[in-house]
Amino acid sequence: MTKAIRRPLFSIAAAAGALCLALTGAANATGAPAEGTASPLSAADAQVLRATLAKFDVPVATQDELIARAQAGQAWDASTPNAVPVSEERGVVKDGFEYDVKRFADGSVAYVGLEIPALEQGGGPQGRAISQCRYQSGSGYSNATGCQIDGAWGTIFVGAINVGYTLVQGGSDQMIDGGYGFQRCVYPTSCSSPVRVSWKKSENSSAAYQRWQADVSGGYLGSWNVWVQLNVGGDRAWQTNS
Repeated sequence: MTKAIRRPLFSIAAAAGALCLALTGAANATGAPAEGTASPLSAADAQVLRATLAKFDVPVATQDELIARAQAGQAWDASTPNAVPVSEERGVVKDGFEYDVKRFADGSVAYVGLEIPALEQGGGPQGRAISQCRYQSGSGYSNATGCQIDGAWGTIFVGAINVGYTLVQGGSDQMIDGGYGFQRCVYPTSCSSPVRVSWKKSENSSAAYQRWQADVSGGYLGSWNVWVQLNVGGDRAWQTNS
């Protein structure tokens, strides 16, 4: 009687194909798109990046280089944890915000900005009419409500909106409870929506503050968190960030 021969469940060609896929996956462990495939960086996201770089006076040629790097899945210096800036600027006023700006060797920027409230006079807001951020003043105090604090680290954009505070002349400045976080993280980074992780209502020997934090994933860079913080004390408000 002829004995039946059992065929292997996969062919040598199939095994070779599987090995090829495994090697391709290893080659793309950095998160870069495979050669010949479209970049996950959308045209809309590229436009956001370019607009932000232009806002902080990054030359067009450098913008082109940075966007090409993002399309290739390469992180910018400003997006890299523990990167050291080559310069810093404080008190940069643009579009109704006061920013602290850090610039990095590759031309990318990180910043944190606090919206400047419009002053209400005669029953209505003066200055930036479209803004919801405004001062309401009384005897010895002023409330700032509906304001925004935002931060960026290259391709990572995180902040909080509808935050507020009270400046009290000769007394303790206060945080006003409220606000919610927002984010837009662009390839090759992604992030969670920020939440308020710490809060100090009243100024005493140190400033009152509220901190908003988001978790970030940067592909081959791993995971970390970023935060923005609103501080009040000494009859003034200012911003800090990670």
